[in-house]
Amino acid sequence: LKETLIKNAKLVDPSENLNDIYDILIKNQKIEIISKKINKNSISNVIDAKGNTITPGFIDLHVHYREPGETYKENIRTGSIASAKGGFTTVLMMPNTNPTMDNLDKLKHQNQIVKANSIIRTLQTASVTHERKGSNLVDIETLSKFGVLAFSNDGDAIEKKSTLEKALILTTKNNRPILEHCEDPNLIDQGTVNDGSTAIRLGLLSRSKQSEINILKRDISIAKKINNGWLYFQHITCKKSLDLIKEAKSRGLRINAEVTPNHLFMNENWIYGKKGQKVEFLDFDSYDTNTRVNPPLRDESD
Repeated sequence: LKETLIKNAKLVDPSENLNDIYDILIKNQKIEIISKKINKNSISNVIDAKGNTITPGFIDLHVHYREPGETYKENIRTGSIASAKGGFTTVLMMPNTNPTMDNLDKLKHQNQIVKANSIIRTLQTASVTHERKGSNLVDIETLSKFGVLAFSNDGDAIEKKSTLEKALILTTKNNRPILEHCEDPNLIDQGTVNDGSTAIRLGLLSRSKQSEINILKRDISIAKKINNGWLYFQHITCKKSLDLIKEAKSRGLRINAEVTPNHLFMNENWIYGKKGQKVEFLDFDSYDTNTRVNPPLRDESD
């Protein structure tokens, strides 16, 4: 269709300071006019969007499309379709594929898959170290020139301080961030839930907040030493971490962070399977495995 008119939609666009009911005329798949009232005239395709909201496309900087290698979980085609249905038009893929995205040939191959299968703008990251093992750095300069937008050992913190420092110098030189998973591997062991009363009641091994805080403090101390060093902290879970990030940003450090919907709206009580209600007596249904996330759900104060 050459022309489509969307009428009576609530348009929310902070960049243009729009938050009201508008009509939108689309010609040749591009927005032509945004106005409070557009006459239908000879336009045959008219959509009455009353009660619906239109926004610019959302951006998700942390998706696990798992291709190549683990497509039984997800693939670029299905992931991009699900993203589009949720309103996301740009996403950044993590490198936790099999094989890991850690060299130019692998990234070129993945990029071909993206071009053939993704229905939205799908961007690439590379791991910081080969196979995400935390030792040998990837060729950060070459991969940056290819078009990799960020570097991450997604799912694993960079354990050695010296490795992170060397990597941050190189990524900063190439104006790329390091996306850091903040969990000290020495403190999490095989834990699955927050280190709190729920873990004790259910007899489950736990992952403490301190594992997140320790890595975050260390990384901020490294960022202080590297002029304009760019760090992005992934899926922050606790208030103390947020306080540290706010303090670092107030001192002018180049730091960003993200939080997941589950950590915003759910707490450790959801593990009982009663939508956040704490149960008085435990039974066989008192553990919902769908609430097992990494990093874990924290307490209500977080």
